Amino acid sequence: MKKLYEPENMIRNGRLVHLYDAGTEEKKAYILKRVGELIREYRSYEYPPLYGYLCNIYTSVAVCEYDEAHGMTRQEALDEVRTWMEDFMRPQREKYEKLFGIRPLWPILRRALPKLMCSANGHGFTSEVVKGPKNLLAFDTTECIFATILNGLGRNDLACMYCGIDEFMYSHLPDITFTRTGTCCRGDARCDFRFVQGPKGSGNA
Repeated sequence: MKKLYEPENMIRNGRLVHLYDAGTEEKKAYILKRVGELIREYRSYEYPPLYGYLCNIYTSVAVCEYDEAHGMTRQEALDEVRTWMEDFMRPQREKYEKLFGIRPLWPILRRALPKLMCSANGHGFTSEVVKGPKNLLAFDTTECIFATILNGLGRNDLACMYCGIDEFMYSHLPDITFTRTGTCCRGDARCDFRFVQGPKGSGNA
């Protein structure tokens, strides 16, 4: 179990592995070192449902720090991370779009997603399912590990980027409208996730 929390493993289990592999040896060495430091600093968050999140958080921080120290502006470094992450996730998004287009997966999503979102309650997240009609899947998150760690490191730009990654993944699902009016990373009191089944824009999210 502990081997999972070694720098190389965390990088390779994250969404920026291709960016890492494309880097210079100097860049790779910095990322490995910095991810190791972050693992030690945030050891208290070693909890299985958080593992994938931590892989991405630690690697993205290290990449941005290296890039900014070597001539990129903060925005350029952020754009690099976002581009590589979206490229990594695009095949998965297309798979979801295809599946939702040919199978009635709404009941599965309605059962599975709240369990996933609440699985880390008490360990960096606090999420609660909001009751509603059968065509609505809603939950509120009032504590978010992305906001806690990244804002604590002075990387609110990265924290907000991850909010955008949710929108990248969920906003293209066929016949499902995904909305949020606020997120913890963007300074709001909660992330109010709302998924409405039906033609785009239908229902009250």
